[in-house]
Amino acid sequence: MKNGFIFAAASFVVLSLTNGCDNEEKMGADIIPASDIAAIKIIDTVTVNAYTEKEKALVSSNQNYLLVGMMEDPVFGQTQTSFAAKFSNTSYGSYKDNAIVDSVILSLGFNLSNPSYGDTITECNIDVYPLEKKIYYDTTYYSDFDISGYLSEKPVGSFKFSPQNAETLIKTKLDVEYGNKILQATRDTTFDENICGLYFLPTEGNSIMRFSYSSSYTGYTVYYHLPDEEDNPSNVSYSIANDDARINLIKHDYSSTTFNNDFFNTETENQYAYLQSLVGTKIRLDFPNLKELNKNNLNGKYYTILRAQLIAPLAENQVSQEESFPAIPSLVCVGSIEGEDNTFYFPEYLKTQNYVTTIVPISIDETNHQYSINLTARIVDMLKTYSLGSTPKYSVYLYPANPVTDFSRSIINTNKHSDKPMRLVVEYITYEK
Repeated sequence: MKNGFIFAAASFVVLSLTNGCDNEEKMGADIIPASDIAAIKIIDTVTVNAYTEKEKALVSSNQNYLLVGMMEDPVFGQTQTSFAAKFSNTSYGSYKDNAIVDSVILSLGFNLSNPSYGDTITECNIDVYPLEKKIYYDTTYYSDFDISGYLSEKPVGSFKFSPQNAETLIKTKLDVEYGNKILQATRDTTFDENICGLYFLPTEGNSIMRFSYSSSYTGYTVYYHLPDEEDNPSNVSYSIANDDARINLIKHDYSSTTFNNDFFNTETENQYAYLQSLVGTKIRLDFPNLKELNKNNLNGKYYTILRAQLIAPLAENQVSQEESFPAIPSLVCVGSIEGEDNTFYFPEYLKTQNYVTTIVPISIDETNHQYSINLTARIVDMLKTYSLGSTPKYSVYLYPANPVTDFSRSIINTNKHSDKPMRLVVEYITYEK
């Protein structure tokens, strides 16, 4: 035991405990004589408190998707996303002597599976600023990074579009002067030093768009001609390479919402808990009467926890407005060590294959309109820690599976909800020593 808590491996989630401190345990119901086993029993009165907390800034650099837009959510308030990216000449042509720049055409390719979120009818406006300082691929940037000191005073382009009419890409012109700067830097072999990248800032709109940095449509092209050869143009193309820096910047404003006033209080329980992607919010779960489970329900007998399932129903549509703002499709369950600013993944939610460890997400149960989260290993771990005379030193949290680049948000009923409350269902058997 380290720091007062025990990690229970997923293969040992069926664990026998007793209401005492003699440390005697039985590992699994298969070794218990059938004559000693009572019928499977269920407890669904274990208190689960769910609190909404603001998410702290997360690493947002070098993501697969680039986010830009602004929107007003009737429950979650205002969200603005912007991004900066370095563009490179990845051997897509070169300039001939005496080249004269005609135009610079910028395009961004959508993430086709989930290109936008929010009101897709309202027109969006994006300003494009050149970066005056370099950003680096091997530097860690967070979602609240202050980029103001990196920007030119004036944009080199601005474009409007309606998300519902943009099928695969958006395309716009940048200032010819910016093309001349690119041309000169290329001639002087100072491109990497002086052409630091572009920043995309939304100024109008009510939706957020998601672009793919690796799309063949994402990049810009400088078109030029030679003197006396205006009818024979050439071009040089630039794109975002795998090792080019890119940063998503995300801002939330909850100030005008009831959500802000009533729910960011970790000491007060409410009917709903609020989970938001785009580095928005997370949910903390507490089990205040778990320590008393032995005394109140098990009467000092030996018992085996077969399963502990958290049932987290989604709020009704009139509260969540889910038809317009779909719920988060998958969550992750993590731990946070008390008193420390870090989180860790529980081993039962990790999968290793071919020496690569991945996180196993918790998918939404569309049929029952809820999340069903297996907390067996966590409850067994906490109960055993209590039985040894210690207190678990970590809290259980729910996060969006992709908190930086996913759009969605979920409103979840807490145990205070009158109709379909959040509950922990514990299945167990008791037996004699």
